Parts: sequence; structure tokens; C-alpha cells
Amino acid sequence: MAQLQTNIKNESEYPEAQYLIGKIYQLEGEYDVSETYYSMALENASVLDIPDFKYEILYNLAEISNLQNDNNKYETRLLNILVEDKFAKDATLLKSMINTIQSNNKNSMERFFMLYRASEYKSIQAYMLLADYYYKKGYLDKAIQYSALHVITSFTKINEVMAARNTEYQYKNLKNFFEEINNHHDIVEWGDDLDIWRGYNTLAKFCSEKGYENFSKSLYSVLSLYSPQEYWQKDAVLNLSK
Repeated sequence: MAQLQTNIKNESEYPEAQYLIGKIYQLEGEYDVSETYYSMALENASVLDIPDFKYEILYNLAEISNLQNDNNKYETRLLNILVEDKFAKDATLLKSMINTIQSNNKNSMERFFMLYRASEYKSIQAYMLLADYYYKKGYLDKAIQYSALHVITSFTKINEVMAARNTEYQYKNLKNFFEEINNHHDIVEWGDDLDIWRGYNTLAKFCSEKGYENFSKSLYSVLSLYSPQEYWQKDAVLNLSK
């Protein structure tokens, strides 16, 4: 009977409804009330029909902090998204990726995409937002770290999908990778929605500013010809001309 009562009590909370109410208040500009409902939904995340939906709630809480110009809370909430992210916590992986970029030789860019993979796909947006945040704060090393995670994670996802769809496809180089992407219009649209294509240009930009010119130039060279998004293709051309 005690267990039955516990189960009934757990089922009395509807975090999906709390999330929707929070979303409505957010759209109305009532951020404090919205935050209250999002927090309630997060507290009841254990009874979500889709467990990973809690990350949608976390992203919305981070967005509210950003809208309120609360930088400390914004950073904290983005980092909370990565609490269970084994790749963001993998010091060996992070150090190896940065060392490859820092080697800054003619092959460093292609080695980066040949060597590394990361598959915490729910973190992709958080990586990009943190990269932008740390860049604006002047922490270029941190910005490069999260930008690299963003690029290599989205790259891993796309590479896996294309290999599953086309048994003849195998990653050879970044040029080959982008040529294959153009055969998959849904991947191009997905990349547009999640700011994936900007992420490649952003990594090239950060590396250039840090002095890793060979890595940056090699990446811009491929993007200037094969980026799936015309705007970022032109951006790469402009940066190469500099």
C-alpha cells in the first residue's frame, strides 16, 4: 500500500505541463514566473515521458538568464547541461585535441578530423553557446576548447548518419566529407537550425586569433569551397583574403 501511494504521488506531477506553462510565460516576457515553472519541471524530471527532455528545460533556463543579462547564472546553467557529459570532462581528449590544433603544421587540421570523435549530441548547442560566451569574456583558450568540442561532436554525428545511409561512403578528408553532405538536404537544414556551419568558421576564427594560422587557413580553405551554407562559405573566402 505504501508503494502504491508513492507511485500515485509521483504520477501527480506533470513536468511537461509545467514546461509548457513556463514557455508561455517566457514568450510573454514574465521571466521570473517562467523560471519558477521550468524549475518545477526540472524537479519532477524523473517522471518525464522522455527523460532527455530535461535538457530542453535546462536550455530554456539558460536562455532566460541570457535574456536577463545574468552572466554568472547563464554560464552555470550551460555548464549544468554538461554535468553528465563524459567528453567535456575527458581531460585527455581535450588536451589531445588542443595539442593537435597547437601543432599548427600543414596537416594539423586534417589530423584533427581524422583522430577525434565525440558523441554527446545533446551538448552540441551548449558547446557553441559556451564558446561564444568565453570568447566575449576574453577567455580565448576556453573558447577554442568548447568550439573544438562543438565541431568534432557535430562532425561525428553527421559522419555516422552519412555512413549509415551510404555504405560506400567512408571518411577520407574534410573536402570529401562536405561533398557528401550536399547529397543530404535534411542534414544541411539540421546544420542550419543548430548553427553547425557557423561552428566551423568560428573554430577557424578563434585559431587564427590565437596564432594557429596553418590550422585556420587549412580549415578556411575547405570551407571557402565546400561549406554547405552560402553565407559561411563567403565568410571563409573573405577571411582567406585577409
